Amino acid sequence: MFTAQDHQGRSYTVTRANVAYLKTQQSAYFCQACQEELVIKAGPLKTPHFAHKRSSKCSFASEGESERHLSGKWLLADWFLRQGHEISLEHYLKTIARQADILIDQKIAIEFQCATIPISQLIDRTHDYMQAGLRVEWILGQPLEMCKGRYHLTAFQKAFIRKSDEWGYYLWSFSVSEQCLRLYYHLTYEGGNRFFASVMDLPLDWCETDMKKAVGRIRFRQFYLKQNLQLERQKTCYYYAKYKARGNFMRTLYASGLTLHSLPKEIGVQLNSQFLVITPAIEWQYQLYSHFFEQLSAGNIFTKRQVGACFQKIVQPIKTIYLSERACWSLLEEYLLYLEKQQVLVQIDDEQYLFKRLIQRANWHASK
Repeated sequence: MFTAQDHQGRSYTVTRANVAYLKTQQSAYFCQACQEELVIKAGPLKTPHFAHKRSSKCSFASEGESERHLSGKWLLADWFLRQGHEISLEHYLKTIARQADILIDQKIAIEFQCATIPISQLIDRTHDYMQAGLRVEWILGQPLEMCKGRYHLTAFQKAFIRKSDEWGYYLWSFSVSEQCLRLYYHLTYEGGNRFFASVMDLPLDWCETDMKKAVGRIRFRQFYLKQNLQLERQKTCYYYAKYKARGNFMRTLYASGLTLHSLPKEIGVQLNSQFLVITPAIEWQYQLYSHFFEQLSAGNIFTKRQVGACFQKIVQPIKTIYLSERACWSLLEEYLLYLEKQQVLVQIDDEQYLFKRLIQRANWHASK
């Protein structure tokens, strides 16, 4: 951490310019959260900072800080300061017992996250900051792996995804080595942990006005993914037959008199919003078929609320900072649109659908 206080409660921020001076002072320095005494660490390569002693049980000490995290906080705080904002580095909020990496204009908490930690901790911090009346901006400090034109996002990195009308699904990251903010936008899911995305680099030598102009030119678009649904279905069948033959889904399937190949062709469809849930597409679509659509007759009318109640019981949403659990309803809406294109149903109005025809089991032997 960069900020500490003395016996009188006066705050000090350590920098390369004042580290020698602070070391020569007789006063001790203490953590703003736990009041434990801190030590100053600095070296020719290490960014000067305050640190807890090894025996400390302070929650902020247990998190630890990498050189990348320390440097990233400092670079971002310096940039915001140069833009004319009021900055408080490592601002401790007593009312919620949280320490924001950077507090801007007493309104916005900036969190620069490099280490992979439980997503529930990110969500809890966000709720606490909002309870304190602050807006929270999370910036990912990890590089996104790219292979063959696709970005590979871990479950932790997906937690930073949010959505806007112009940018679609997007997330912010910051590269310390390049001193560059990076916006990944128009994120489009391909499958597994793979995404297509547009990327905009915003170097810290740009001013805030130039950055806002650059991102203001973005207009919504989505990558067109040419999918061979039959091939994807075959891959799914092979995967389940080889690796999940004894799993719960396969046992449920066999108990109902079905096999992977006899499932209706409308089940196992990979959709762009599939990343919003952990439950595999073939599993939740089969459950929706067996628990909801198979109970309907041609000509029946049902509501989005009815099918949504069933869908909500079936799927397990991913954990994210910004997207609510109801965000996965966009996956349901995408699936209903797909079924409409397959002439299974037709939307009557914003809430009601007409079930046009039964979803038929595939005749695997006839298709050979």
